[in-house]
Amino acid sequence: MQVSDTGEQLRTRAEAQEAKMKAMRQHMSNAQQRTKNLFEELRKQMPHADEAKESSTAAKPSRLSQ
Repeated sequence: MQVSDTGEQLRTRAEAQEAKMKAMRQHMSNAQQRTKNLFEELRKQMPHADEAKESSTAAKPSRLSQ
């Protein structure tokens, strides 16, 4: 930013920065959604993982109960 920048130049720069931030938030949101979808797909393809987790939890006594 320079002292000679006009209000219009500053406004334009701020709008560009705002658009850039909005695009970055959208990109992050898309990445989160893709990750969520991939984990869901993985969970569907590995149904035995939930059963194994439940059986291993039931087999081990809780540290709190000892």
